[in-house]
Amino acid sequence: MPSPPLLFLLGTRAEAIKAIPVLRALETRHPKIRARVGATGQHAMMFDQIVEIEGVQLAFNLEVMEPRQQIPELIGRALPKLDSAIHHIAPRGIVIVGDSASSVASALAAHATRIPFAHLEAGLRGTRPGLPFPEETFRKIISAAAAFHLAPTDEARQNLLREGVEDSKIEVVGDPGLDALAEKLAGDPSVDDPELRGIDWRRPIALVAVVRRENHADASFRICHALKRLADEEPDLQIIYPNHLNPHLMEPARQILARVERIRQTLPLPHQLFVNVLRRARLVIADSGGVQQEASALGIPIVSLRACPDRGRAMGVAPLLEAGNDSDRIVEAAHELLSRTAEANWAERTLKDFTPAAPRIADRLASPFA
Repeated sequence: MPSPPLLFLLGTRAEAIKAIPVLRALETRHPKIRARVGATGQHAMMFDQIVEIEGVQLAFNLEVMEPRQQIPELIGRALPKLDSAIHHIAPRGIVIVGDSASSVASALAAHATRIPFAHLEAGLRGTRPGLPFPEETFRKIISAAAAFHLAPTDEARQNLLREGVEDSKIEVVGDPGLDALAEKLAGDPSVDDPELRGIDWRRPIALVAVVRRENHADASFRICHALKRLADEEPDLQIIYPNHLNPHLMEPARQILARVERIRQTLPLPHQLFVNVLRRARLVIADSGGVQQEASALGIPIVSLRACPDRGRAMGVAPLLEAGNDSDRIVEAAHELLSRTAEANWAERTLKDFTPAAPRIADRLASPFA
């Protein structure tokens, strides 16, 4: 009779990107451990795109997402389905990634079934109370229930210690998102894709990523107006904006930016193609912590669209200016960073002093963490 499996519970595109290097390291280094992957379906097509390209087989997909669904509805739909799936698979342990609604629902379901879980990307905290919303609250709920905490940095470890987590239950392992980035940098660098036809790659590129709930509604309109103004004021700049499929983010972008010259909106790009665009960018304008991390690792200046930065994220040394979703601040920050980098040689950017995180995480997950 086979031993109980290790179950990864994932919901978003970013969670899949971070989990895949760990799954591969487990298969290579600990082939006797059976890892299974379950999806909540929170990101639907964007998640499916990643796992299909990477060849990840799902044990189940709960398909919890409904059009314009709010957080309580998503979690309410997910919890009973997660409970049933966990009982059916009967894992020896569970791995939860990040701080999404799927992550907190998975943590609550694991806790209710008394299955110990490890939290990957543990210990991130905002610099202002309650922010980012709702992720900061989700992080603390997950930390309160986790059996083991896989922190990306020592600063994240310190955040957990300040909240009373036992040091013996924390291990600083790095961030597998950087493993995924390094893999893509070594892959096919082509940007020959129908979504990107007509882009003049000899001209400066700004890459945009808007994903967070704090930038829904009016905030999304302010960001789009800032991008339109930036295109008008930087006549040589080309802006590439892969849309998030959430209608609260996509509809304002389609409404305001559809006919703006030198702004190219696309559907979500496969991770390889996204990294290929990123490595050519002069500037990143983003609220996504993962995209900011990737840009920072490559030395690309960042205009942050977040209400507050994270303490504990593994970041490089690229310049970052906080703008939130204030239109004037976004444009001013973009102008400043573009003027700083106009003479830079961006062809030599690369990850420096990088140690893969996935092997260390896999080795830790191979041991009991209850």
